[in-house]
Amino acid sequence: MQEDNNLQQDAYDRYWNHKKQITLQSYITLALVAVNCILLLITMATGDILYTRFSLVLEKVIYDRQLFRLISSIFIHADISHLFGNMIMLILIGPELEKTVGHMWYLFIYLVSGIAGNIVSLIYESIRKENWISYGASGAVFGIVGAVGIVIFLNRKALLKRGSDLPIRMGFMIVYALYSGFTTTSVNNAAHIGGFLVGAALMYLFLLYNRRNITMEVYL
Repeated sequence: MQEDNNLQQDAYDRYWNHKKQITLQSYITLALVAVNCILLLITMATGDILYTRFSLVLEKVIYDRQLFRLISSIFIHADISHLFGNMIMLILIGPELEKTVGHMWYLFIYLVSGIAGNIVSLIYESIRKENWISYGASGAVFGIVGAVGIVIFLNRKALLKRGSDLPIRMGFMIVYALYSGFTTTSVNNAAHIGGFLVGAALMYLFLLYNRRNITMEVYL
C-alpha cells in the first residue's frame, strides 16, 4: 500500500512539474494574463471610461466604423470574477497549445477567435434587433478551447485506447461552459460559439498545412 501511494505521489509530482515547466515557457499565455489583469486594474480605477470607449457595441462598430472595438473589447472585463473565469481556463489549457503550435500561431488563434466571436455576436444581435454592450476574452479563450478540442477529437481513439479520459473531460467542460452560457442572461454565448468554431477550424488548418502528427503527450 505504501509503495502504491509513493508511486501515485511520484506520478502526481511529475505531472505538475511538467505542467509548471510548460507554463513558464508559455510567454504569450503569461503576457495575455498580465495584460488582462493590468487593464482590469485600470478600469477599476477609471470607472466607465474604458468600457465606454472600447466595449463591443453594434452601432459603434457598424455605423461609426469603430472596428478597433472588435479587438479592444477582448481585453476588458467586468470584474475580478469575470476575469478569473476566463484567465483560469486560459492558464489550464493554453500552455499546452502554445507549446504545440508555437507562440505566434497561438497568438493568431487567440486574436482571430476573439474577433470572430465578436463578429458572430454582432450578427446575432442584428438578427434579433438587439443592442448589447459586450466585453471579455471568452470568445478568444473558447477559440483556444476549440483548438485543443479538435486535436483531442482527432486523437480520440488513441487516447481512449491508452485509457485516457481526456476526451470525456474535454467534452464535459465544453458542454458545461455552453450550458452555463445559455442559462445565464449576462453571458454572450454567440461569442463563445463563434470563437470555439473558428479556433477549431484554424487548428485544423494548422495541422493540414504543417502535416503534423500531434502525439498528445503534452496534454497528458
